[in-house]
Amino acid sequence: MAAAAVPAAPAAGRTASAAGQVLAGLVGLACAAVAAWLAWHHPLSPMLALAGVALLAAAQAAWPPLWLVALPALLPWLGLGAWSGWLLADEMDLAILAVAAGAYLRWAVRPGPRLRAGSSSRRVRAWGSLLLLLWAASVLVALQRGALDAGGWSFGWWQGYREPLNALRLAKPTLATLLLLPLWWRLQQRPGQRCAGQLSLGLALGLAGTTLWCLWERLVYTGLLNMSTDYRTTGPFWETNFGGAALDVFLALSLPFALRLALSVRAPVAAAAAWLLLLGGIYASLTTFSRIVYLALPLGAALQWWLQHRQDRASAQPAAPAQAALPALLLCVAVAGMGAWMFPSAGYRGLLALLGNAVLLLLLVPRSVQQPLRFWAGAWLLGLVLGSLMLLPALLMDKGAYLAYGALTLLSGALLLLPAANPALAMFGGAGFVAQLGCTVLVALHWGGVAAWPAAAAAAAGLAMAWLLLGRRAHAPWPVNVRWLGGTSVGMVLVLAAVAVFSAGDFMASRLGQAESDRGGRWDHWRDSLALTSGGTALWLGQGLGRYADLYALNGRPDTRPGDIRFMATEGGTTVRMVAGNHMLGHGELLRLSQRITRPPDTGLSVQLEVRAAAPVSIQAEICFKHLLYDGACRVSLAKTQPGRDGWQTLQVRLPDALGLAAPGFPAPTTVFSLASETPRQPLDLRAVVLTDASGRSLLANGRFAEGGAHWFSTSDRNHLPWHAKNLAVHLLVEQGLLGLLAMVALTLAALVSLLGPLRRHPLAPALAAALLGCWVVGSVDSVLDMPRVATWLLLLTGMALRLHVPSRAQAAAP
Repeated sequence: MAAAAVPAAPAAGRTASAAGQVLAGLVGLACAAVAAWLAWHHPLSPMLALAGVALLAAAQAAWPPLWLVALPALLPWLGLGAWSGWLLADEMDLAILAVAAGAYLRWAVRPGPRLRAGSSSRRVRAWGSLLLLLWAASVLVALQRGALDAGGWSFGWWQGYREPLNALRLAKPTLATLLLLPLWWRLQQRPGQRCAGQLSLGLALGLAGTTLWCLWERLVYTGLLNMSTDYRTTGPFWETNFGGAALDVFLALSLPFALRLALSVRAPVAAAAAWLLLLGGIYASLTTFSRIVYLALPLGAALQWWLQHRQDRASAQPAAPAQAALPALLLCVAVAGMGAWMFPSAGYRGLLALLGNAVLLLLLVPRSVQQPLRFWAGAWLLGLVLGSLMLLPALLMDKGAYLAYGALTLLSGALLLLPAANPALAMFGGAGFVAQLGCTVLVALHWGGVAAWPAAAAAAAGLAMAWLLLGRRAHAPWPVNVRWLGGTSVGMVLVLAAVAVFSAGDFMASRLGQAESDRGGRWDHWRDSLALTSGGTALWLGQGLGRYADLYALNGRPDTRPGDIRFMATEGGTTVRMVAGNHMLGHGELLRLSQRITRPPDTGLSVQLEVRAAAPVSIQAEICFKHLLYDGACRVSLAKTQPGRDGWQTLQVRLPDALGLAAPGFPAPTTVFSLASETPRQPLDLRAVVLTDASGRSLLANGRFAEGGAHWFSTSDRNHLPWHAKNLAVHLLVEQGLLGLLAMVALTLAALVSLLGPLRRHPLAPALAAALLGCWVVGSVDSVLDMPRVATWLLLLTGMALRLHVPSRAQAAAP
């Protein structure tokens, strides 16, 4: 980045006090004990969890910056609730406790020297600490109120969303933030620290993991380029089992840091990897089909560009002129227009060919400036000859047009990326560009037939004319550097991807058309949510953490009341209490108890249930190919309890055979077994569920609930409003009251003001400001604090912004 990292100071500096070392040691031991206790109770593999905790703690103690990279990088992979059944704790909690144990124990044993912060950092930190304490006080008060409102403190590993320990689940992000922020401040005080780059790398790796999840999900369930199916990507966030914006928030948090990384690296291979990662993140964002994501990310990027431009102007290093943004904008708009014309007839292949043309144009124009006439004549003559030769493989081979296009693109790009000393290389690159334009027309014809000819030919002619007009100028119209070329290329990818999203089908268009009706529905839902707040003390302190779903069920309109699933300890073991909601119970609105299983045989499956109900209840049993909220190829059967029986009864149903259903491709989709009640307001107790194949082999784990809720999780595929306030401010007003809302707003505004003001020159300021803005834009339509994995990083980045360490002038100037 143009803004230099915090300068290294001499090794000498202040050291920790003895009292601080003792306190750090106690905190480290407490974190290690809690991590070991949680790992020992892990539903899937306690020994593996213990080994992971020990390894991560030891690695953290050996290398203090590890957690800046490891925690965000592991975030997409450390959430196994859909497999383990854990709700109150998860693998990310173990990771946070492990790194805290390692870091604090190292602090106690080897504190090391520290650099004194400058006055601006100290002032911001002081105000930030006060606001953070006010927020923490609000959370702790709401934690107590929430547990008491749910019936009082009681422990149970398998408590759900409407039980006391749900309050503790929502307090975890604040507790984790309080645990990690001292480590952040101390880490920045280390001589020669590189915290900005390490944090950016960690969040970029987290984005990479999330992108891989999204790519797998799209490949398995819709196809990578299918933008017309009613399927919104959820990625690795099983927390969206009742809806929510976990993926949206994490994309808004991580993409600014991936952009920062792409703009800061200089090595060609690292730069290519960073830009490829950024493109993957953009693809994941588009597949959310979230209108608020499509707004939040551009707003965050605009703020990041503005702050980065201010840093570049204030730095001693040369910065690209602001006028360079205009050519990039015009090129992106032109490419978007060409793509919109080509896509209906030339499809995705035509868009990819157009993208290759545009990228070659970016490289070619600066190499063509001030070239003699013979350069232009040679390039066009060789290009026309080469393009004519490409007709032969295009006509004789089935995929000849694609092969010719690919070969020309790779060859021309390599020539134009070579050093500019030899003008002949640029001439040959120009010839390849001319021939490549002809191959673009061939690609369009191969895919779309004669109907694709006019748009493809017009696009090729437009790009050729752009080369002639821009390349004949006295000076290059845009800078020749990786940063500008990479950013403009990503911009063109983004606009062409947007063209595909809005042109491939009517799904996104219909979502935009529903915006007005959705807005009215949101307002109604917010009014219903605010009506849950009683006056007096609850207005100021809130109803309590984790109480929204239960309050909505108990006090909301009867026709919107959701169902419930609870694991209850009884003398005979664990019993599951299930009740369906009062709302419309279509297939997507059922509240399901589910378990992920290995793919079963296509025939001979049967389900045996031990149930108890006071009135007749209809139970749906199904096996579907399903990631989280969208199912396919379901095999469904219904079972009904017998009337007039008060005790336990055994039901046996046979699932339909899979004959005639489409076989899964590669990679194979996840298989999920589910149970749901279809009878509103009628409780159903479930003591055992057995799924067997024709040979009698059991296919479920913990079918008799001897291990409580291990391996089981619940989902509501499409009925999400009863579980979320769908607005961050409304969520805070209901659960933490007016004081909690004011504390969060003050904390966020203080962070943004510090990033725009006294700490604006810190290398992390642009990315942090963009991330916070993007999250709050998403929070305008969703309650982002009820998803602990992403809420932790929202709060942590807010706290980090208020604890950016800039050394004092004396130390910064030290040799």
